[in-house]
Amino acid sequence: DELDMQFGLLFCLPRLISFYEGAGWHTVTAAVTIEQPQGRVASPVTLMYYTCHTRTQWPAGVVEIGWPW
Repeated sequence: DELDMQFGLLFCLPRLISFYEGAGWHTVTAAVTIEQPQGRVASPVTLMYYTCHTRTQWPAGVVEIGWPW
């Protein structure tokens, strides 16, 4: 609330997805790319989000994480 953040994000290893889902996190189902020094690459792990405000919905579309992330 202090920072007025809409979402929390985390990169999640496959074995931990169910743990985070149980804590209220959701899997991003859209494509996720990450800017790296060698260029944009697909995320090698699942991106998850937590909704900080109940009135906010995750936006549709591709997620592009910029540099530095």
